[in-house]
Amino acid sequence: EALGADDIMINVLFQNKNFNLEWLEKMKSSRNLLFDFIINSQPTPRHQKFIHFKDAPSSIRDVLENIVSEYFFPKDFSDVIIQNYLMVLLTEIIRNYQPTMISEKNTSKKAKTLGKIFKYISEDYATLTLTDLANRLNYNKNYISNLIKSETGHTFIELLSKQKIMRGHILITTTNMPITEIVRKVGFKNGNSFYKIYKNAYHELPLETRKKAEQ
Repeated sequence: EALGADDIMINVLFQNKNFNLEWLEKMKSSRNLLFDFIINSQPTPRHQKFIHFKDAPSSIRDVLENIVSEYFFPKDFSDVIIQNYLMVLLTEIIRNYQPTMISEKNTSKKAKTLGKIFKYISEDYATLTLTDLANRLNYNKNYISNLIKSETGHTFIELLSKQKIMRGHILITTTNMPITEIVRKVGFKNGNSFYKIYKNAYHELPLETRKKAEQ
């Protein structure tokens, strides 16, 4: 809908220098595939993607209000405060993000299907198979496999493994659960596969990650 007389539009532009590499790495390692896909996807003139919060949480509204206040009524260190608020804003958006919030101009049936694929992988990564996914979406599994590969550059198994490893990383850094139990919980039948993929993703073994988290 068009803006009304009482509406206010706020346009916040992020430059590359606004992104802290350490923050990006932490967010990427602790979020699911959707964050990885969104943060790396580039809109084109024909397809501009938006995340639409119909009723934004108070945490997001409060951060926006603080940014506007610091910008229009600057005080000492307002630029530093705004810089940090931007990271808080992005973090709150990612925290409150849901797949149904993605809207896209000229949204195609293919785009909607891809959104559902990410949702199912994010929720049921431990047990989901390509056949199960295709049945849920009422498509041939070869079509789903080709769609995933063409749109993400990864195979279904690669995306599934990536999601499992991300969830495993969270459990390693936030719980005392034994690594062997984590391996089973996230859906790996072979511990060697988990360790190999984990090492490639985080450049260290799970026990090394846990020791750092405990420091």
